[in-house]
Amino acid sequence: MGSSSIIAAAAGAPYALRFGKVFDAPVEVCQLTPKKANDNPELLKRVIERYCKSVGQLIPEGHPDWCESAFHLERRVAVDQVIHRARRTSPE
Repeated sequence: MGSSSIIAAAAGAPYALRFGKVFDAPVEVCQLTPKKANDNPELLKRVIERYCKSVGQLIPEGHPDWCESAFHLERRVAVDQVIHRARRTSPE
Protein backbone atom coordinates (compact mmCIF):
# COMPACT_ATOMS: atom_id res chain seq x y z
CA MET A 1 0.00 0.00 0.00
CA GLY A 2 1.70 3.14 -1.23
CA SER A 3 1.61 6.57 0.36
CA SER A 4 -0.98 7.83 -2.10
CA SER A 5 -3.31 4.92 -1.21
CA ILE A 6 -2.91 5.67 2.47
CA ILE A 7 -3.65 9.35 1.98
CA ALA A 8 -6.69 8.54 -0.17
CA ALA A 9 -7.99 6.13 2.47
CA ALA A 10 -7.47 8.67 5.22
CA ALA A 11 -9.25 11.33 3.17
CA GLY A 12 -12.47 9.31 3.52
CA ALA A 13 -12.49 9.62 7.32
CA PRO A 14 -14.04 13.12 7.50
CA TYR A 15 -16.78 12.02 5.09
CA ALA A 16 -17.52 8.92 7.14
CA LEU A 17 -17.87 11.05 10.27
CA ARG A 18 -20.13 13.54 8.51
CA PHE A 19 -22.41 10.84 7.07
CA GLY A 20 -22.58 9.24 10.50
CA LYS A 21 -23.78 12.51 12.01
CA VAL A 22 -26.21 13.36 9.22
CA PHE A 23 -27.83 9.93 9.20
CA ASP A 24 -27.42 9.31 12.93
CA ALA A 25 -25.57 6.10 12.15
CA PRO A 26 -22.56 4.51 13.80
CA VAL A 27 -19.31 4.57 11.85
CA GLU A 28 -17.26 1.40 11.89
CA VAL A 29 -13.62 1.61 11.00
CA CYS A 30 -11.90 -1.26 9.22
CA GLN A 31 -8.22 -1.01 8.48
CA LEU A 32 -7.55 -2.66 5.13
CA THR A 33 -4.06 -4.00 4.96
CA PRO A 34 -2.09 -5.34 2.04
CA LYS A 35 -1.66 -9.13 2.06
CA LYS A 36 2.11 -8.82 2.21
CA ALA A 37 1.79 -6.89 5.48
CA ASN A 38 -0.01 -9.72 7.24
CA ASP A 39 3.22 -11.71 7.49
CA ASN A 40 5.42 -8.69 8.04
CA PRO A 41 4.75 -6.98 11.40
CA GLU A 42 7.20 -4.16 10.67
CA LEU A 43 5.52 -3.32 7.36
CA LEU A 44 2.09 -3.52 8.99
CA LYS A 45 3.22 -1.12 11.72
CA ARG A 46 4.57 1.38 9.16
CA VAL A 47 1.42 1.26 7.03
CA ILE A 48 -0.85 1.86 10.01
CA GLU A 49 1.36 4.60 11.47
CA ARG A 50 1.28 6.48 8.12
CA TYR A 51 -2.49 6.12 7.97
CA CYS A 52 -2.88 7.39 11.55
CA LYS A 53 -0.66 10.39 10.83
CA SER A 54 -2.76 11.26 7.76
CA VAL A 55 -6.05 10.88 9.66
CA GLY A 56 -4.72 13.03 12.50
CA GLN A 57 -3.96 15.83 10.06
CA LEU A 58 -7.39 15.62 8.43
CA ILE A 59 -9.57 15.35 11.54
CA PRO A 60 -7.52 16.65 14.47
CA GLU A 61 -10.70 17.37 16.47
CA GLY A 62 -12.33 14.10 15.46
CA HIS A 63 -12.06 10.64 16.89
CA PRO A 64 -8.66 10.54 18.62
CA ASP A 65 -8.80 6.73 18.73
CA TRP A 66 -8.74 6.73 14.91
CA CYS A 67 -5.21 8.13 15.19
CA GLU A 68 -3.91 5.30 17.39
CA SER A 69 -2.13 2.37 15.81
CA ALA A 70 -3.51 -0.12 18.35
CA PHE A 71 -7.07 0.87 17.41
CA HIS A 72 -6.42 -0.08 13.78
CA LEU A 73 -4.46 -3.22 14.56
CA GLU A 74 -7.52 -4.52 16.41
CA ARG A 75 -9.78 -3.71 13.45
CA ARG A 76 -7.71 -4.76 10.46
CA VAL A 77 -9.28 -7.01 7.89
CA ALA A 78 -8.22 -8.50 4.59
CA VAL A 79 -9.74 -6.95 1.49
CA ASP A 80 -11.75 -10.08 0.73
CA GLN A 81 -13.38 -9.91 4.17
CA VAL A 82 -14.84 -6.41 3.77
CA ILE A 83 -18.05 -7.43 1.99
CA HIS A 84 -18.65 -10.26 4.44
CA ARG A 85 -18.14 -7.90 7.39
CA ALA A 86 -20.42 -5.23 5.90
CA ARG A 87 -23.21 -7.74 5.36
CA ARG A 88 -22.84 -9.04 8.88
CA THR A 89 -23.08 -5.58 10.46
CA SER A 90 -25.70 -3.99 8.19
CA PRO A 91 -29.21 -3.36 9.49
CA GLU A 92 -31.89 -5.90 8.59
